[in-house]
Amino acid sequence: MRQFTALFKKEIGDYVKSPFAYALFVLYLMISIAVAFYFGSYLAMHDTALFSLFFAQPVILAVLIPAMTMRVWSEEYKTGTIEYLLTQPISDEALVLAKTLAATSFWLLSGLFLVPFIVYTSTWVNLDFRGILAGYTGLWLVMTMFCALGCLISFLNKSQILSYVVALMAMLGFIGWRFLDFYAAYNNFMFAEISPADILYFVVYIAVFIFLNIMFLTSRRLVAVHKTAKLCGAVAAILLSSVLLLKGLNFMLSSYRFDLTSSKIYSLKEPTKKIIHKIESPMTIDLYIAKDYANYDFRMRYYAQQIEHLLHKYELESKGMIRVRTTKVEPFSELEKSLLKSGLYYETNAGGSRNYFGAILRNAVGKAKAVAHFIPERFAFAEKDIDEALLQLYDASLIKNIGIFLDGRQNLEPFTGFLLDLENDYNVFRIDDDVYQISPELDLLILLNPKDISGDFMYAVDQYVMHGGKTLIFFDHLTRSQTELANMESIRPEILLQMWGVELTGEMTDEGKLNRNFFVGVPEIKIDTATVFTVKNSAQKVTPLIVSEKGYVGALIGGSLTSAYEKNILHQGGVMPHKASTEDARLAVIGDVDVLDETTWINPSSPDRNPYSIIPTAGNGQAMRFLVDALSGNKIYNLLPINNGLINEQSIGQKLMEKAYRPYAEEYEKIVKELSEKKLAMYVESGEDFDKMNALMQVTAAGEEIADLEKTADSTDYKIKRTYQNGVITMAVINILLIPLLAAMILWLLSRCSEKRKRRKMTEIFDE
Repeated sequence: MRQFTALFKKEIGDYVKSPFAYALFVLYLMISIAVAFYFGSYLAMHDTALFSLFFAQPVILAVLIPAMTMRVWSEEYKTGTIEYLLTQPISDEALVLAKTLAATSFWLLSGLFLVPFIVYTSTWVNLDFRGILAGYTGLWLVMTMFCALGCLISFLNKSQILSYVVALMAMLGFIGWRFLDFYAAYNNFMFAEISPADILYFVVYIAVFIFLNIMFLTSRRLVAVHKTAKLCGAVAAILLSSVLLLKGLNFMLSSYRFDLTSSKIYSLKEPTKKIIHKIESPMTIDLYIAKDYANYDFRMRYYAQQIEHLLHKYELESKGMIRVRTTKVEPFSELEKSLLKSGLYYETNAGGSRNYFGAILRNAVGKAKAVAHFIPERFAFAEKDIDEALLQLYDASLIKNIGIFLDGRQNLEPFTGFLLDLENDYNVFRIDDDVYQISPELDLLILLNPKDISGDFMYAVDQYVMHGGKTLIFFDHLTRSQTELANMESIRPEILLQMWGVELTGEMTDEGKLNRNFFVGVPEIKIDTATVFTVKNSAQKVTPLIVSEKGYVGALIGGSLTSAYEKNILHQGGVMPHKASTEDARLAVIGDVDVLDETTWINPSSPDRNPYSIIPTAGNGQAMRFLVDALSGNKIYNLLPINNGLINEQSIGQKLMEKAYRPYAEEYEKIVKELSEKKLAMYVESGEDFDKMNALMQVTAAGEEIADLEKTADSTDYKIKRTYQNGVITMAVINILLIPLLAAMILWLLSRCSEKRKRRKMTEIFDE
């Protein structure tokens, strides 16, 4: 043991004193962080496990570790010290273990110096440190295995160059040859969903490589041809037995997986299990991903594997009722055409092919439901999306009918995310204000900021409510996304609201708290210049939804409501209106339509108008969807789980852009608002004729002012982008250059302090 310790310290000391080792140390840190930045979608990252850092580590290590291990034994051959080592009173086992452990320790220490980069990242986004620890465990196991393999190959080659080349090819082959299942084991550590088979995979290979190294060292004097042949046969038998053993262990133990993530994202929640247990006939879940998308987008490849891991749990929980299949679809194939017709969403990439990743669920009678798009940003809702598809596939009654009125004279863009989210799970019908009767078949009527609507439509809404129709009204006097001219318009439904017991206080507020007894599990929301109201009829049952110190911002009103009409206004002699609600009416009133603007649509330019690209932010999207589900009778949707509580609503790049925008926000918004008002005034002046408006802009002083404002807006936009680019460059320099160099300096200082301490002890011994 003493000889082993002495040899281990000598090997470690050689690494610490070697400029080449320091160069490899710095190079490893720089390459790892640079790959995360430029190939791992670091700035676009929403995940919590820092996949950007870990995904390429095996390839990086396969290139760099042989540069270290090629000298472990080859240097002994070159200097002739191999014979001296073999004559020393140290066992072959201790000799091999000391050299392998020393090389491994150097790389484990190198990996540890990636921690500052992880800590820096955690200041920008939420990280799952339990998941990162699992990823680190996988990284250290790979380092140990590659060091053992590199040392073995170094022993078999007297030439350092040949040793490097053979080790490089062996490690890359190990990674790339699917038969060896390397990534199947390593990816589980990145996903933080580990089985005993994954740990045994690396442990067995480490043990085999070390054992072979010991065996070759012991047999070094056996130079006869027949003995060499026997040795090679034994090596081949050991390697083949190891591979077969690991495949058998993986088959037996792969179902015993432990979800180590903080939010248990691969552990099915109880509502999901209940849905699965109700499935009484076999069904399939077919995952389809564009082949080019999976091959060239590492982030999407990783996400596809995450979804596969999640769906594998569905398969296990169903006890054979659910079968999951994954297909990489060739571009422009007949299968691709049929899939896109069936409802999968796609975007055309720069190469001309299509990016898509979705699933089609099919039951035993051939009925299908598509989860049209999986995107990494929406991973928190993946389990919920799959559950909804399962529910709708086996219970068509869950697909309710919702009617929505949109005032076309307003800016409708802020409502896009909210509407697309509803279209995914409901039959949504657009209702115009020229109707005089609303179908009782609607399960819910939603009015989005109605302003100057027709009298007939007001009557239709009143009677729909009196007949017991469920209604959700958003109204707003000061809408953030509207011009001042639009905000000045009156809200005619105030008459109805007053008759229904809603009394506007004239107060506005920027604060409001959710009623936690109603919105279960929904985070805080943001409101903007909301209208405050009270409910004056004490006989009505009022459930607060959003409350401020000044009164209600949102409330659910039940009980008997009174009609605003004494007679039928549609035609003389018509049927008299219901003067009071015939059933226990439910009316939800929200005094802020900007609350819907906080639902983020990840790809607003997508031609496919993709509802699966909607990410609820600030709780607003979740809260309003929660309310719709409750009113329409689909409370079961509110019970469906969100499978990642650490989800990052914004990527690092988005936060960096927000930081760049902040200093110019007031100036830029002022310019945009003034530009919008002047263009609107010009449009009105031209008689709402775009051609005439363009002509006026060329010849009038107002047109010159608009042109000057557009130049100023473009200039400010350029400044914002430059600030963002400078921020990205600064971030890259800090992480790719400064952190590795600082780490090397710390390591050098520690080694110097250790060396001085040793010399001091030696001096004290000789002085005595």
